[in-house]
Amino acid sequence: MSSSTSTSSSNTNNNSPTIQSLQGPNDALPYIKQFDKEPQWRFLLSGADVVTAAIMQSGDNNKEDELGGSACKVSIDENTYGLGMVLVDPSNRGKGYAKALINTSMGVSNDDNNTNTKYILANCNEMGAPVYRKLGFKDCGTNSFLSCSVSDIMNTISVDNINDDDKVRTVSDGKYTNEQLSLLTTLDARATGLKRKERIELLAKGDYAKQFGSCTTLAFIGSDTVGVARQDCTNGPIWIGPIIGDEKKVIPLLKALIEKHFANNQDNNKAEAEYDKLKCMMLIVDHPNLVETLLSSIKGMQNDWVNSSMSQDRESVYKNGDGSYLSMLHPTLGYNFLAECESRWKV
Repeated sequence: MSSSTSTSSSNTNNNSPTIQSLQGPNDALPYIKQFDKEPQWRFLLSGADVVTAAIMQSGDNNKEDELGGSACKVSIDENTYGLGMVLVDPSNRGKGYAKALINTSMGVSNDDNNTNTKYILANCNEMGAPVYRKLGFKDCGTNSFLSCSVSDIMNTISVDNINDDDKVRTVSDGKYTNEQLSLLTTLDARATGLKRKERIELLAKGDYAKQFGSCTTLAFIGSDTVGVARQDCTNGPIWIGPIIGDEKKVIPLLKALIEKHFANNQDNNKAEAEYDKLKCMMLIVDHPNLVETLLSSIKGMQNDWVNSSMSQDRESVYKNGDGSYLSMLHPTLGYNFLAECESRWKV
């Protein structure tokens, strides 16, 4: 453990876990092989905006300590933090470890549970929601998880409704201009009301897991609509988000993103055959009409589940945004892409 790592006990109970605080990528990345789905975790943990609370337990036969549970806190601005990725090893469930991890991330102890800091949950699954509700969090929005294959987007989408003034621009492999990066970060801040320039830049570069084949594609339509397609590893699923801007431009935006992302494989019949197996996923934020449009317009598109956003005051996570945040920037940790990749990538 690096010198910047701190440890704490969640409470005075002898059975309480010792929780270590991993400050940013220098602390967290050396332990990343203990996280399941490593390439996906790299996008989350490679940013300096993340602190990971980790329960380390002794390994068998004097092996190095193993991860028994974790929770992530993402700095959004000086008074707001996002919570998420609360994971507890099955052998430790039922011991209050999830609550201990959350309280540690929030800086709450038995002696002092007051804080002026606001915590939000951009997306909370059904398993975690009861824990957060007991801690005072309240539902404040809905997220619809949509998925389809790459082929579904390539084969069924028309771009005929693009106006002449709405020029489509695409860029991949981190080859964006300063002007394009500035537009992406500006639109994201305007849409969400959140300050996350460094995270957006990390996303745009797409090299956080280069050894696994991570890559990112950007697409712009006009000056008000932008989308990002991210692939954490070769043959892994495509995460599309954030999408920001005009709902009416989302379908042609998806088409442009996917075509650019796979431009180098357009003449490869074998690669095109693989498109049926590659998943595209997106998490639509509080835009039910967009959900219906995507389901009705893209053959094969499915609404796999709907989760809640949560906050302590029931105010929207994006209350300071302008309503144009359509699809979420989110790690793909909720999707079992290892079954998709099989053994095609190696640590």
